[in-house]
Amino acid sequence: MERSRVLLSELAGKIGATLSGPDSEVTGIAAVEEAGPGQVTFLSNPKYARHARGTRAAAIIAKEPIPGASCAFLLTPNPYYSFASAVELFHPPVRPPAGVSPLSSVHAGAVLGKGVSIAPFAVVEEGAVVRDSIVMGESWIGPRAELDRCILDKRVHVGRGARIGAGETLRPNRACPEHLSAGITIVGKASRVPEGLVIGRNVRVAPDLVEEDFPKEAVDSGEVLERVGESAHAAGAPETR
Repeated sequence: MERSRVLLSELAGKIGATLSGPDSEVTGIAAVEEAGPGQVTFLSNPKYARHARGTRAAAIIAKEPIPGASCAFLLTPNPYYSFASAVELFHPPVRPPAGVSPLSSVHAGAVLGKGVSIAPFAVVEEGAVVRDSIVMGESWIGPRAELDRCILDKRVHVGRGARIGAGETLRPNRACPEHLSAGITIVGKASRVPEGLVIGRNVRVAPDLVEEDFPKEAVDSGEVLERVGESAHAAGAPETR
């Protein structure tokens, strides 16, 4: 999609969603608290529906419509994947709005690259490096951690020295290759990435994982990480039916 404006109906077809509500042109994406007219945002958990009701976005990528919200919806069973697809489709030339919220806390010794969005109440500690990533509210990026082309949902904890979006391998995600193939790694809400862990590109990390749910070794590009005991979709584990 080599243009800066697209109809929601066209975007829906490209990210595997169904448009509910009025069609309109959009030009980019942003976090739900920051999105404005002409932008698309996403909501993965109905618990945060209050943000949807107050958003100025043209549309929200979500599993189901949120009562009280006045915008359109792009409905999909997998909001994370569809949002990642939207990031890919708007790049280039349109990038997620870059900027550091004045309500965030970024240490003077941290390094922020171009295209970074740091939401309110996120914390980036000394020596951390964040490149081309979206860090949502209340997430914590530990000292000397590195992020490259990542989307971190709310309250994600990245341990000291962890690296997410590491390496040059662009192996598509094995669970959703049509949505995660351009190097974006997604970490779900409230997951806690252990200290020093290396996670490759096009990886999907489920919400609410604790450190014990992560493998001890590096996570290869294209992998899926889910809660231990719920799925065999962990780094290097074979799928079972």
